[in-house]
Amino acid sequence: MEPLRSDLQLFELAPTQEVQWEEMCADSPGDPGSSRNLVMDCRTFQGRLDRDRLEAAVAGVMRRHDSLRPAMRIDDDVRPPLAWHSVQELGEPQRDEARNGILWRAFAKPFAATAEPLWRLTVVRTGPESHVLAALFSHVVADGYSCDVFYRDLVAYYTGADGDLRPAPRLRDILDRQERDYAVTPERLAYWRDQLGPCLERPALQPDLQPEHVDVLRREYTFFPLPEASVEGIRRTAWLARTTPFLTLLAAYHVTLTLLTGKRETAVVTSTTGRRNALDRAAVFQMARYPYVALAVDRDDTLVGLARRVHETIEVGIDSLIPYTDLAAAVNPDFAAARPWPDVNLIDGTLHSWPSGGDDIVAPGLIVTQIPNPVPPPSETIAGRRCAVPAAGDLPAELAGCRPGLTVSLERDRCVVFFNDQLWSAAAIERLRTTFVEVAGCFAAAPESTVGEVADAVQRTP
Repeated sequence: MEPLRSDLQLFELAPTQEVQWEEMCADSPGDPGSSRNLVMDCRTFQGRLDRDRLEAAVAGVMRRHDSLRPAMRIDDDVRPPLAWHSVQELGEPQRDEARNGILWRAFAKPFAATAEPLWRLTVVRTGPESHVLAALFSHVVADGYSCDVFYRDLVAYYTGADGDLRPAPRLRDILDRQERDYAVTPERLAYWRDQLGPCLERPALQPDLQPEHVDVLRREYTFFPLPEASVEGIRRTAWLARTTPFLTLLAAYHVTLTLLTGKRETAVVTSTTGRRNALDRAAVFQMARYPYVALAVDRDDTLVGLARRVHETIEVGIDSLIPYTDLAAAVNPDFAAARPWPDVNLIDGTLHSWPSGGDDIVAPGLIVTQIPNPVPPPSETIAGRRCAVPAAGDLPAELAGCRPGLTVSLERDRCVVFFNDQLWSAAAIERLRTTFVEVAGCFAAAPESTVGEVADAVQRTP
């Protein structure tokens, strides 16, 4: 496969990339390419797949999207990062096991940040007319929304329909617009200093386990549903508060953190797509925005009132976004000396929405369907970075990212808690889960009730 000729110049990080880069540097100091801050999307391709045509299509997508060509250095010879494998000669279940192992190893392999693009495409042939493709991106290159854009563009180039694609924005255009949108002003600096400063005193969630060392990259997941009555009730409460069910659940998570820890002022980060027009929606790029929502919770606050305050706070926060390095320096005067200092140090928790699943892509002779990402084979793990745990006090900055986070489904009826099980016990995560479910139930059933009444109902003291 011939390398592409690239005329890219050296570009600075976009504001939407800064927060990801800081996290990568914290995950893997000295080797950000080893960070597990990744986005992966796997799809089956049903239909005869021609290798030369697919390689040409990948090259076409790379030419279309600036973000897919540079590494951490600019090289005029950019070779499409495409790897081919075949398991079709195996029988079941060996075929599925072998396919999963190939995809998992593609996920686990770190990027060589100074020598290759920060993304790769793995192709596994599973039958005469069936393949699985796995696109893996460093989060500094692409967000979850980008995956569907990538595959639709890939199919368009493969089938010769690329002439029908809408124009994609050039990197310089994205940077210029973000520079305007994320303009640093004294008013915005003061806003974030006032909003997040009080939340820095002590993170709400502290671990209940005390190992000598912890694997920084270790993650476990606890999935759970929300009761059907709560799902319906949350929609009604959101309507009363003139907001969305997601932001109502965000308010419920703030209350959960207060009830569990007694901390009155908490900060939770969430995300929005950041794609405001057709040009944005045609980009493979890390465009997600991360507004921080700080909220003071008092016993006499009503639940519906808190949901409305979250709505108003996030509206102002989105309009006040500035590059992460400027925001962090405004809130933490020691930011420059403490770097890498990712945004997990600014917050008490995270609440995100599951990325939308890609719809089937249908083209002449080809059907593309999203499938679950691979799971680690029993004998394989990702080599993590071990870090010492202090005998007392708060978690150090390099372990701040190990705190639990919460994600909810697009239907707002299912959730998952991700956490480091070397620091948080199953009992601690169960307490977080049950408290959140109880609080969300109160938001659903009794939106005019107060936080004090909720605290008494769940036998916690804020």
